[in-house]
Amino acid sequence: NTIRKTLRNCFKYALKHDYVTKDVTKHLEVDKHTKVKEINIFTPQEIDELWASVGNEHFDDVPLLLLYSGLRISELLNIKIEDVDLENKTLNIPDSKTKNGIRLLPIHNKVMPLIEKRYDISNKYLFLNPTTGKQQTYTNFIKNYWTLEHTRHEARHTFVTYLTKCVDDRMAIKSIVGHSKKDITDHEKKQMIINKL
Repeated sequence: NTIRKTLRNCFKYALKHDYVTKDVTKHLEVDKHTKVKEINIFTPQEIDELWASVGNEHFDDVPLLLLYSGLRISELLNIKIEDVDLENKTLNIPDSKTKNGIRLLPIHNKVMPLIEKRYDISNKYLFLNPTTGKQQTYTNFIKNYWTLEHTRHEARHTFVTYLTKCVDDRMAIKSIVGHSKKDITDHEKKQMIINKL
């Protein structure tokens, strides 16, 4: 696009000063080139290693919560205590990167104990900065606590990849991860789907 723009400007100048009689650059087409970033999903062995290390660090549960929920890291860190319903095993996601991301998400049975361990009615947020006692920020978390070779978004891709292998209902999966305009309101169905992981 930059080269095409430069050539068009050259031909404009050339036409203005009678160096050429027509502008051939208006017929130039640029192929769309999309850079594909390689996504590496977590292997079952890596997930087992994460389970084995739970309890060693303050935020070692975060990768597992991402892997078993499909949440974006910002969505997870923004969860307030009032958004957690332990009885019904749900997380309300009222703030999201996208409009479709606002949803009610079932908590996977396997990570329920991790949520319960963090749940404290006297706190405003589920994830607190251990130094300040205030909400854990995205920037601080990434800088100080995310030590894995995988990206946070690869946890989300892993969730979708494994869930797609277990379930045929694409609309329900899209609803769970916040990609669908239509939210699947049948909570029992979503709970059953997410627990297939």
